[in-house]
Amino acid sequence: MSTLLTRRHRRRAHLPNSQAQSLLFSALPVELRLHIFGLVVVHGSPIPLAAEGPRNGLTLTLQTPGIGGPQVKALRATRLLSLPLTCARAHAEALPLLYGGNTFSVGDPAVVRLLAAGVGALLLRRFDISWTLSNPPSPPPTARSQQPKKSWTASLWRNWGHRGGKSSKEWREWTETWEALARLERLQWLRVELSVSPFWTSGWQEREAEILQPLKNVLREGAHGELNITWERDVQRLVAAEEMLNGWVVDRQVKGL
Repeated sequence: MSTLLTRRHRRRAHLPNSQAQSLLFSALPVELRLHIFGLVVVHGSPIPLAAEGPRNGLTLTLQTPGIGGPQVKALRATRLLSLPLTCARAHAEALPLLYGGNTFSVGDPAVVRLLAAGVGALLLRRFDISWTLSNPPSPPPTARSQQPKKSWTASLWRNWGHRGGKSSKEWREWTETWEALARLERLQWLRVELSVSPFWTSGWQEREAEILQPLKNVLREGAHGELNITWERDVQRLVAAEEMLNGWVVDRQVKGL
């Protein structure tokens, strides 16, 4: 446990919620207590997260005891939540361990954005994101290449347009998800798997550089990123994910090969 984290916990001992009457908090050394808490809230394998309920009522972060609880559908073990919700002091000490010590497995971009906006955002370190995708998000006209597109996918994109419909909404959600990850100051490890339906493979392949552009700013210095994609590289294009995403390991696992 870092010295900084230990100092923060010692400062909390002087707060009104220090639980001085409890032997757990008053007699047990902070280093030993945090080790015990870590055994409870840190899981050895990735923790799958999924949100439920209406979109405007979603929350995946631990709230202050007495103001409601987390609406989490798929935490692997309920014991991960039971300890932090016992009291305010346990919540304050276990929260950095819960968010900073676990790898979170996510399959929904809305979950990523919710976590990045929650109380654990400054503590999150590891993400494993696996998305099954269909049609590629269509960038706004100013972000698209000026080269003429003659393929059937380009025609489809032009027909959808950018008038606030499905196409522009998907692009906004796509970029907001990567922007949310880029705001995670302590993110150290990120694995992303983009599994694309064969019906839409050519669209992703043709616009790979445009679509993956938001990933460029996600990793901070020293962080590690892995990108697994299920389409071949377009040999006619000089710029691809391998050249564009510095600090990432790119693996193309093409379906059917």
